[in-house]
Amino acid sequence: MKHSFRMVVVLFPALLMAQEEPSSSITIDNTFASGYVWRGADQYPEYARQKGKKQGAHTGALSYQPSITFKPPTSGLSFNIWGNFAMQGREDRDMDKVLQTSPGGADIWASRYSTDFDASFRHYDRDSAGNPNGTMDLYDAAIHAARQRVDGSGLAGACTSLSANGDCPGLGLPGLYKEPVGTKRKDEIDLTLSYAFETKQGNYSFGMIRYMHPGPFNQENFYLDELFVSYAPAALTDLSITAFAANSGWLYTLAYAPSIALSGDDDGPSLGLKVATSYRATTRRQGHSHSDVGLTFSSSGFTAGAYATQRHGCQFFDGDLNTDLPLHVEGGSSNRDCMVQDFSQTDGLLNSWKTNVIQSEIRKGLGSALGEGNFIAKNYTYTPRQKLPPVLYWFTLGYTAEI
Repeated sequence: MKHSFRMVVVLFPALLMAQEEPSSSITIDNTFASGYVWRGADQYPEYARQKGKKQGAHTGALSYQPSITFKPPTSGLSFNIWGNFAMQGREDRDMDKVLQTSPGGADIWASRYSTDFDASFRHYDRDSAGNPNGTMDLYDAAIHAARQRVDGSGLAGACTSLSANGDCPGLGLPGLYKEPVGTKRKDEIDLTLSYAFETKQGNYSFGMIRYMHPGPFNQENFYLDELFVSYAPAALTDLSITAFAANSGWLYTLAYAPSIALSGDDDGPSLGLKVATSYRATTRRQGHSHSDVGLTFSSSGFTAGAYATQRHGCQFFDGDLNTDLPLHVEGGSSNRDCMVQDFSQTDGLLNSWKTNVIQSEIRKGLGSALGEGNFIAKNYTYTPRQKLPPVLYWFTLGYTAEI
């Protein structure tokens, strides 16, 4: 699991005694986790949407988290490769089940009689005299507009049938498009180079981590580099303070992680305890971010762990649009309101119809109160929302071997 790896790398792996000859080693770990939680954030909210459920304390997307650590003969130096790969819900799916002109686009049927629907998709049937008769067929209009774009681009005949799932991307053809909910979008590989050493004052460790998303979905955030430095006092090496620095800000973690042997044999069963709390500073916000607690049982290379995180505030975990407007507009709300999309009331034809009815009525009311041309009255977007869960938990099962 990612957190336990950090404890191994950052919290001072034991150095070889001066009288011993330095030796190299390779440690291989295979861990399965019931969810992927990192720094207080659930990395798989998309899986909750796939199941049509609220975001809760446990998303339940099973993940495979392999790790391999190389330690050369040079004492204190180590290099680790860690990965996370979801094993459930990897592929994108059509979740809303409504007819759209693009992935995530407007619902054509729900907007059939909307007065503020994109004019390019309004088409009025005409009577025998050629005058509009007041009826509108958005479906035919969308096809017509898309075909015109194809012809205008010199691509006539390149796409002659309806696109069901993005076979003709960007052409605006009505279809049941897939939403970007596949968990494979969060595949991750991290590289960590660290060096640890002892002094009379305590143990130190520092290094660099590169977080990478190798899939074709996050190219704008393909990698992130982060530096860290950590210190543990000589009198209590299980206690440490670590500072992480990246372009996105600073994170400071105070952790206590003792290991308790359950037998007289150093290689016998043991319990590992982890208690940690973090303070985060980012652009325009800072504060007490989250606290973690974990218990791990280890024996003969096998490990089983239970973990939980408490989120002390929502400012670091609410990913909605950052706006000071008093209402939800253009698809998002303030990222300070602790509210996120409620997937149990979002997808499906019935939910889509209900959402559009509520949105239409609110826009009418805002138009009457503020004026039809008012920005908020025209752009208000209704999205069912829920409070962010304050506690997350997950479990791990793994096996570690050293060569």
